[in-house]
Amino acid sequence: MMNLTESFGFSLHRVNGRHPVFVHPDVPGRVTLQNVRGRLSHYQIKQFLRPAEKYNLILED
Repeated sequence: MMNLTESFGFSLHRVNGRHPVFVHPDVPGRVTLQNVRGRLSHYQIKQFLRPAEKYNLILED
């Protein structure tokens, strides 16, 4: 998921414990992910998808 997040233009801002925090230059706010046993919570996926859809972010090369 971290690679996918970065592919949409987000960059790693900092790591808070085990939670990487991502920001995007065109999107207000931030996206925080937490990997628990190789899985993400459903709310974290939604936290990423909402701004991606709202701001029409596209997958970069």
